[in-house]
Amino acid sequence: MNILVTGGTSAVGRVLVGMLAGRGHHVCFTYHRNHELARQLCQAHDNVEGRLVDFTQPESVASLAGEVAQLDVEALVNNAYVGTPMGTHFHRTPMADFAQAFKANVEPVVTITQACIAAMRRKRAGRIVTVGSLATTGQPPAGYSVYAATKAYLQQLAKSWHSEYSRLGIWSACVLPDFMATALHGDLVEHLAQQQLAHHSRLLTPDEVALAIVRLLEGEAPFEQTQTITVN
Repeated sequence: MNILVTGGTSAVGRVLVGMLAGRGHHVCFTYHRNHELARQLCQAHDNVEGRLVDFTQPESVASLAGEVAQLDVEALVNNAYVGTPMGTHFHRTPMADFAQAFKANVEPVVTITQACIAAMRRKRAGRIVTVGSLATTGQPPAGYSVYAATKAYLQQLAKSWHSEYSRLGIWSACVLPDFMATALHGDLVEHLAQQQLAHHSRLLTPDEVALAIVRLLEGEAPFEQTQTITVN
């Protein structure tokens, strides 16, 4: 299967790329800043290639979308996220923060997914997995309003894609991981990890999230109905 993974050098992304490549899939992944890790992923697997894409630049995203047909994408994993989850309290958050998060994290996903669905419609087959967050269910932590709102928007898009295109054999699901102690959380990672460990016996690992995505892509988990799968 030809699979496009955005955010391929993130904690979940790099594990997922390795897992998929090891199972014989051809993987094209996007990256932005971590050039060395991207190089290592490509060197480690003959069936892996990277694309430098800046999600804050529409021209860069459009360039990738223009390659979708050439890449013969059969499955898409929307995994990239620009920014950090933790912000400030809602009443202190400038409107510009919401607009910036939407522009960097929603608009690129729309552009790339539209290109992939156009290709999938011609084949009447395809799979789309979007990585959301468990912060969209229950009560998100203080300071998460921008992040949770952005992820909730993507989650609803994933449901819409399934509703509109499953009859054509194009299935969409959203994976909602719990907290993971990764670089996404920046300098607060240790503090947040200790908070989580006060309520859980251990922390979720990127490997567990990546495995859930692999099972969806390979059909081990059903797509018969709109799937929103929590991983905690």
